[in-house]
Amino acid sequence: MNWSSRKDISLPLFHIITLGCPKNTVDSERYAGSFVRAGWEHTDNAEEAEIILVNTCAFIEPAVTEAMDVLDEVIVWKSRGEERKIILAGCLLGRYETDDSEGMEDIDLLMGPAEVDVLDEYLELAETKYQNQSKLDSNPWRYLKISEGCSNNCAYCTIPMIRGSLKCRKQEDIMKDLTDLVSQGAVEIGIIAQDTCAWKDGTRDIVRLIDRLTSKYPDIWFRLQYLHPGHFTHKLLELIVERENLMPYIDIPIQHVSNRILERMGRGYCKEDLESLFQRIEDASCRLAVRVTVIAGYPGETAEELDELQEFLLKWKCIRTLAVFPYFHEQDTLEYERNSDRHDDSTVSERVSILGDITGMIMNSWKEELEGERLEILAHTNQYGHSKYDAPDVDWMSRFTEDVQPGNIIECTVEECFGYEMIVKPIQSKNGSG
Repeated sequence: MNWSSRKDISLPLFHIITLGCPKNTVDSERYAGSFVRAGWEHTDNAEEAEIILVNTCAFIEPAVTEAMDVLDEVIVWKSRGEERKIILAGCLLGRYETDDSEGMEDIDLLMGPAEVDVLDEYLELAETKYQNQSKLDSNPWRYLKISEGCSNNCAYCTIPMIRGSLKCRKQEDIMKDLTDLVSQGAVEIGIIAQDTCAWKDGTRDIVRLIDRLTSKYPDIWFRLQYLHPGHFTHKLLELIVERENLMPYIDIPIQHVSNRILERMGRGYCKEDLESLFQRIEDASCRLAVRVTVIAGYPGETAEELDELQEFLLKWKCIRTLAVFPYFHEQDTLEYERNSDRHDDSTVSERVSILGDITGMIMNSWKEELEGERLEILAHTNQYGHSKYDAPDVDWMSRFTEDVQPGNIIECTVEECFGYEMIVKPIQSKNGSG
């Protein structure tokens, strides 16, 4: 946050702090849209603002701690000026109810996840059927959320209690959002949801939706994220391979591979399903990059099952990014109610470290594949960007050997890979500048 001194201004200013995942980013952009419609202006400088909205995450314990720490800081901000107001929004209030009786004296408005209507009423806006997203940063990528909530009810997960069951957005509303994002200058659009593959609108499924999105804007990069492996279909894989502007990238939270642990998690698929899926990915007619998410130290996980997970992760060359999360014992989940066979914190940390050691071998494999190749890179700044194989902010970064124009897609030669960074030499950008 920028806390520098106030400048001369004419419109009332708001500032938004977004915690958590891209799904919260979309919510924050909708909140910003409401402020703009009400005659407010966004500022990156928190000290200038008359209202700060804190959009929280509460998926796991560290997210709750972060939200409370940020809220404490914002309460101090409020104490430094007259007429300042705080809006607390998002998952923290979706997970923990409050009766406003204690500790909320400094908060002027409370809103649960994605409750844009509540903000509209607070700002005295007329009711509207369409709430647009307003751009809050200079990034050339944006996110398009196609559904809310989740009905998978995994044993460790707090999302259904925070966001509710799956609610899919109508295709026409999604198309309107897409048109808005493109008109605001988006070069890449991430398609997101709690379970992206589960989207439906009548007889339309995710394959038909993505086909329509990518066909309408053939020059825009599209990236599919949060693809539940039990719902990922062969037809969707075929579309990723076939459609040039649909990134060759598959984000799969497999969580584990032991059949016993997967059943305990309530994931709805088995190791054999994962083997079949990864084999289809590796047999595809083009190179595909897979981002895999796993949970280490799940209750009941044996040393042999940890070895089984390691072996699986090392088997598949398509895995480009491995994200390892420790198991968190979250209140009100099914696993919390079981409260059995839990590992101590040191064992969980050790298992996170063991799986994390695999990342070096994965990076070396992709280093050999990519060095010397030509790749298209989307420039974030004049020095950094990301490739088709990488989602912004979470995967590999690309560093240009010379300054480029931000927002352009630059054809480059990969000169060197080390860590989670590629050194790339610009050749030509799609708008003709090198």
